[in-house]
Amino acid sequence: MMNPHFIFNSLNSVQYLVNKDRKVEANDYIAMMGKLIRKNLDIAGNSFIQLKEEIERLTLYLEIEKLRFQDKFFYEFDISNDVNLDSISIPNMIIQPFVENAVWHGIMNIDKTGLVKVSFGFEEVSIDSNIYKCLILKITDNGVGYINSKETKKEGHISKGIKIIEERLKILSHDLNLPQP
Repeated sequence: MMNPHFIFNSLNSVQYLVNKDRKVEANDYIAMMGKLIRKNLDIAGNSFIQLKEEIERLTLYLEIEKLRFQDKFFYEFDISNDVNLDSISIPNMIIQPFVENAVWHGIMNIDKTGLVKVSFGFEEVSIDSNIYKCLILKITDNGVGYINSKETKKEGHISKGIKIIEERLKILSHDLNLPQP
């Protein structure tokens, strides 16, 4: 599911570009939005997707945000050599809300050019005294930091996107009989 606020804000951005007679940018924006919506619809019913597909979708999302915010930030993907994008499947619609948080709560309130970095690599993780080789995802930014970003949120605000993801991962872990960290 795409964040309704993202869709609403994106439509406002297109309207702004049209009103400012920036037709080429408005057209690019609409084309990218259409492609992202199509990708989301095509895989909406899948519990798991290839990591390659998720990175393509994240790239589209980040390009839309870059266009919207006139290159206020850059992004990069750091993918370890042992990560095969075609053979690894991950739960669908898990990563984007965290990347969105990095953009919105991390770098939108800084006075310099932001950077969002999404890294994928394998690490050994200990769970219940057993060692597992796990795909680790790290999302970092050069923004204001977690503590400072919490200060600008409304009191009592709970991120629904993150809460939904936590619940989905618990259900998937239970269904797949995976160890619980």
